[in-house]
Order: sequence, then C-alpha cells, then structure tokens
Amino acid sequence: MIRRIFTRIKRLVDTPDVEELAAYQHKIPHSVKLAIEYDKNTGFYTARVTHIDKKATKNLIITESRTADGLIGMVNDAVLTYLDFPERIKLHMPQLLPEGIDFADQLSRQGSLVLAK
Repeated sequence: MIRRIFTRIKRLVDTPDVEELAAYQHKIPHSVKLAIEYDKNTGFYTARVTHIDKKATKNLIITESRTADGLIGMVNDAVLTYLDFPERIKLHMPQLLPEGIDFADQLSRQGSLVLAK
C-alpha cells in the first residue's frame, strides 16, 4: 500500500518534459515481428521477438502471458526495455498494436503476429 502511494507521488514529481518524450518517441520501432506459441498444459502464450524494424533480434526478447491481450502489453514492455527506455518514459509511450483486428484468432491459427505503430 505504501509502495503504491510512493510510486504515484514519484510519477507526479518525475514527469518527463515534451522534448524528452519526443526524443524517445523517435526510437519506437515501426514494426515488431513475433513468433508465438501456446502451451495447452500451462495455458500461457509465449512470444519471441524475431525482428524489430526488419532487423533480426536473434531471439533475445522472450516474454509470456496467460492472455492474448496481456501478451501485447508484455511484448511492448519487453521491447522498450530492450531499447533502453527508462521506466518513467515507458509510461508515456504509445503501444505497438497488432496489424489485424482479431489478433487472438491470428495467434491460434498462425503462431505469428506483427505489431506496428
């Protein structure tokens, strides 16, 4: 409880300025390709980032989530961490979203997904 209050106060005081946000916004990738697997035993989706802006990542970024929606958030966080975005900046960055409308169906059928700005 106290930690949550401290975090909220810190966010209010340590807000990045517009120039800093603009500098980091240019570092956000235009597209991220994922290879996704679903484990029926555990009920988790596992995503491996295979490409960031058409450059191979050699499977350095791997994350998992119980839901397809949660997986998108986890991938966004993992990619921004990989690109050295500070936590206080991550909060203000737009999320990369799936190109298709029904991405949960794409995950189950194709096992791959592309996130884009």
